[in-house]
Amino acid sequence: MLAEKLIYNFKMKKISPYILILIVLIGIFIPILSIHAFPCTGTDSSSGTPIPIPIGCNTPTTNPTPTPTPTSTTPNTPEPKGNCVFPVGETTINNVTEKECKTVTGASWQAYYNFLAPLPCDVSTPGCDPQTHTLRTYDPTSSTANNNKLGDYLNMIIRIFIGVCAVFAVIMIVIGGIEYMTSELISNKEHGKERIRNAIFGLLLALGAYTLLYTINPDILKTDLNSLTDVKVEVTIKDFQISGALSRDGKPSKVNFKAEACPAATAAQASTGVDKAFILAIFAQETGGGANTGGCLPANANMFPEDKKALEAIVGSNNMSTTYVSCASGGGHGGAIGLMQFRPTTWLANGGSGKNPWNTNDALMTAGVYLKNIGAINDPRNAACKYYSGVACQAGRQPPNEFYGDSVINRMTQIKAQIAKDGC
Repeated sequence: MLAEKLIYNFKMKKISPYILILIVLIGIFIPILSIHAFPCTGTDSSSGTPIPIPIGCNTPTTNPTPTPTPTSTTPNTPEPKGNCVFPVGETTINNVTEKECKTVTGASWQAYYNFLAPLPCDVSTPGCDPQTHTLRTYDPTSSTANNNKLGDYLNMIIRIFIGVCAVFAVIMIVIGGIEYMTSELISNKEHGKERIRNAIFGLLLALGAYTLLYTINPDILKTDLNSLTDVKVEVTIKDFQISGALSRDGKPSKVNFKAEACPAATAAQASTGVDKAFILAIFAQETGGGANTGGCLPANANMFPEDKKALEAIVGSNNMSTTYVSCASGGGHGGAIGLMQFRPTTWLANGGSGKNPWNTNDALMTAGVYLKNIGAINDPRNAACKYYSGVACQAGRQPPNEFYGDSVINRMTQIKAQIAKDGC
């Protein structure tokens, strides 16, 4: 009988800490289970019958009229833009969608990487911009108080962290105390005291970190995104990167913006009346930042016969076999030459006779003459499309050409700002 009592007492000592922990946890969480949402009721003024109304208890004065559910429509979400790249030799097509690039034979599409780009969304999503179909829940640089939700959340997380540390410390102290009191073994008592010491040390560490940071600077613990200001990043051109596809000998080079390109474009503007920023934008589009790599020789570029004759007149028959031109793509024709990628016949037709297509001054001057002839003074966007495809910008054209005009106009705006700031 005595042995049975000893065994019973031993078992109770082993399980009693877990029973106490269970009681503590039930005491903490039981209030949550007793929370109920009570619907409100109102009275229909016309019939006097009770009607349910949403939680919030705003009693309606009349029977609410049901709102028809709008028909769901698929938003016209803008497609991502990227570069249309050819295997060798051809000029990269910038700022096009994957769908547009698929219409160009032999090209592959490479998406742009937009840093911190907003997520696409349906217009019915809260915070969705109906114009761009992108999710803009808050603007960190706005002064509107509602736009500091993330800051409020971070501030709350700090307080919650301290509170959680305190709760866990108390639980561990209780467990350690129970272990100390219910055990007769010295080792278990020491383990219980060690648990209590560790819990107290952890709580002091959390409180001490908060106190130290608050003493150094209280603003460290206060996240206020409304204090952020807009930062304008200006991308300027230092050098035009000339790839092997645009050079005469197939070797890459550079043309400095301020020392060479801008003065040449200024001279072309003075002679033709075409905006120098527009000429430089075409130059930047054609060079593609050095991305237009590759290049072919006339023998394997599938050139038009008239372009071969014109090229011979430009470089001489002895240099034909060593002069690099653009490659053909998708079964088309290659043979564009120089920094501005002229067809040889177009180069000669616009005053290029006796000039060097690979010379910055000659290339930009001849480009100015050609751009003037295709209407760049009054309609630069359509002139850019004509420069690229021979026809004005056309929506839905296959292969597309609107992207080229839009890209050139964007580059023109950036170059104008650079010239206004840094000079030419």
